[in-house]
Amino acid sequence: MWAKTVDFLNDIKEQVLITSHLLPDGDALGSMFAVKEILKCYGIESILVNESHIPNRFKFLNNKDKIYKPHELACKFKKAIILDCGDIDRIGRSRSLLVEDALILNIDHHATNTYFGQLNIVNEGAAATCQLIFEWINFSPKVEWSQSLATMVYTGLVTDTGGFRHRTTTGLVLRQAAKLIDIGVNPAEIAMLAMDKVSEAQLKLLCLSLSSMERYDEGRITALTITKNMWQASKAEEGDEEGLVSYARNVEGSLVGVLFWERAGLVKISLRSFGQLNVGAFANDLGGGGHLNAAGCTFLNQSLEQVKELVLRKLYPFVRDR
Repeated sequence: MWAKTVDFLNDIKEQVLITSHLLPDGDALGSMFAVKEILKCYGIESILVNESHIPNRFKFLNNKDKIYKPHELACKFKKAIILDCGDIDRIGRSRSLLVEDALILNIDHHATNTYFGQLNIVNEGAAATCQLIFEWINFSPKVEWSQSLATMVYTGLVTDTGGFRHRTTTGLVLRQAAKLIDIGVNPAEIAMLAMDKVSEAQLKLLCLSLSSMERYDEGRITALTITKNMWQASKAEEGDEEGLVSYARNVEGSLVGVLFWERAGLVKISLRSFGQLNVGAFANDLGGGGHLNAAGCTFLNQSLEQVKELVLRKLYPFVRDR
């Protein structure tokens, strides 16, 4: 599989665009920074791009390579590496930086991936995109592990497995994590920075969203809501809602947790479930995507009330039929 990347890298004569999905999480950011390090080992220049705000809790991943906004760049790219995206539309305005016939290397682990690249390295059985990056590094003779590179990859593993608690946590994942720790990763520090530490604004947003809790279908569905007023009152930033949906799923008796949140011009939902209740398939039917137990989608030009009515109406039979 990784042998195909050799030709991709050998043909590169110009800068490469590296990007990931909007609202990047630890896996997306860890992958981006790690791939930039891989390309450096091959003498290839690259630029990191993402239009979303980068959460402060991931600033520890890198302190020298800037992540640009699409509007900050006037150039176009002939080659791109797109990470942790099931669909190319998930990169948002970064797509405008690609020439029409751009050669794309698509590395991802989502079951809903559309294979949008000319070269697709997709493994829906992987716990994180960083698990695939781990394999790429091991395959690449020009790349040597360092503490900083191991930290980038470990961050993707630990965050996308929920601290090694999700069903995707396999023996292989734990063996890879162990190797990264042996290289010099500090697991306690990464867990604290990437998963535990919260800002005052995040804590206020959590309090406000928990106060909105609603139970439906005899408690099988638990919903939380973040309104525009809640964003303003808490002074939270985009990305601070990460992880809140798990509070809804974890309520006793709940089979599905859903977080509704609105921003200017759009409404987003995040879904979490247990067992074989496939919220990834549910989100895919609504134009989104994700995994078996974690997924989401975005609605444009619809009110929060309209989205809640639509999603809940479809969730009732979805949950009861399982």
